[in-house]
Amino acid sequence: MSTSGKLYYNDQSRNGVLSGGSWNASFPLTNMQESRLSLVARSTDLTFTSTKFTITFTANITTEAIFLIGTNLDVNAEWRVTAFTASPGSPDNPVSVYDSSVRSFWPSGVSSPDQRVIRDPDHKGMPLFALLGQTVTASIWQVELFNTTNAVAYIEIARLFMGTRLSTTRNFATGASFTRDPNTQTEKALGGALFFNRHKNIRSWNFLYPHEDYATAWDEIDTMSELCGINDPLFVVPFPDDVDRMQKHSFLCTISQMNALEMMAAGETRVSTGFSLREII
Repeated sequence: MSTSGKLYYNDQSRNGVLSGGSWNASFPLTNMQESRLSLVARSTDLTFTSTKFTITFTANITTEAIFLIGTNLDVNAEWRVTAFTASPGSPDNPVSVYDSSVRSFWPSGVSSPDQRVIRDPDHKGMPLFALLGQTVTASIWQVELFNTTNAVAYIEIARLFMGTRLSTTRNFATGASFTRDPNTQTEKALGGALFFNRHKNIRSWNFLYPHEDYATAWDEIDTMSELCGINDPLFVVPFPDDVDRMQKHSFLCTISQMNALEMMAAGETRVSTGFSLREII
């Protein structure tokens, strides 16, 4: 299993125009561009023509991953991403520049109820990871979803995210930590009886980069901090090759704490830094 974590920032999907498919008027496709995850897009049914959509940009963008956050997809769901530099089939671009082919929502598959089942006890909605396997540059992106076994007879998506991957020369250091806020508060009634107020738990990741290259620290990490601040979303995938746990420990987040970029010895060719990421719910 690789421990080379991936962090995506600078979500470009907010600048695209969403179209296609058939979506409930009360839960329109544009809800996927809203910051509140409670505002979802919901297809009218599960037919192929209803559950696909297109993101169109005025100029080419470059990304290597598309995330659909807060979905209600089940273990049988599949997806496909196709990218174009001009309208599909037009004289300027008769063929796609990228085609993922149809892939499974759950990469390792689910062979039995006790293995790798999708667990979502706090009803946050499982994210779909469309990891493209390469960097793709295109202006028109088509996402197709296939989930005819979905029990509620529609597909729901809370957020679309198409970001830039933070490119570091070194992996995060030993000592990175994962935490969950307690999801149950204990309160006391006037009569003295205890009762419990359960809420969604919030996940956090803390990463340290004690010996990052000088150029990477100033060109990548500092840029990410400048663009995101404490309010712009990121998506963290700490263990991208661990398909059994990737869903459980990857999430939409913001930077809750950004350490200083500290110059080190050896001619200042190394920089020490780190940051804390806190889940958006």
